[in-house]
Amino acid sequence: MMIAAFALIILLSAGLWFMSRYLQNPKPQTMTTYSNKKTNVQLSPNIPQYIWPEDRLTLLNFWASWCAPCKKELPQLNQLAQDLPNLNVVLLNVDNKNENSEIAIQEILSKISPLFAKNLSVDPQLMSDFEVEVLPSSFLVNSHKEIVWKSSGEIDWLSAESLLRLSKFIKYDKKKAQKPAEN
Repeated sequence: MMIAAFALIILLSAGLWFMSRYLQNPKPQTMTTYSNKKTNVQLSPNIPQYIWPEDRLTLLNFWASWCAPCKKELPQLNQLAQDLPNLNVVLLNVDNKNENSEIAIQEILSKISPLFAKNLSVDPQLMSDFEVEVLPSSFLVNSHKEIVWKSSGEIDWLSAESLLRLSKFIKYDKKKAQKPAEN
């Protein structure tokens, strides 16, 4: 009986250790799953109009300075902004604004030089507008301001699969943007 109890404790401990390691370091997602449901973006006054180019797909990425997976994604997102000129990459920082958060944000972004992606500090209320529950969260918005894809959690943005998927979205959006509006 004592051996069985000891074995059960060992198994439970190993299970808890494994779960804590897995939950702390989940594997990054790829862009394999996405929603085809198109939802019009309600343009919030918290997002300046200049981030919505008429002829380009926009990738919105919600992040915070205290979020480790967010910080891991930032260099990849910046690389996307440099490598894919037809993709408008916008980083939306949702830290509560105070002196410490501003210093942390600047410190993080200073490590990414030069910064090709646009970075905006936005009101955390914007997370509610986009129904963001997890950071990082990303949204692809087409040139007609429709959300064509969204993701919650870390993504390996430079994986072959992610780059291929983004390229397909860009190509499709470019074709759609060039078509004359139907009346």
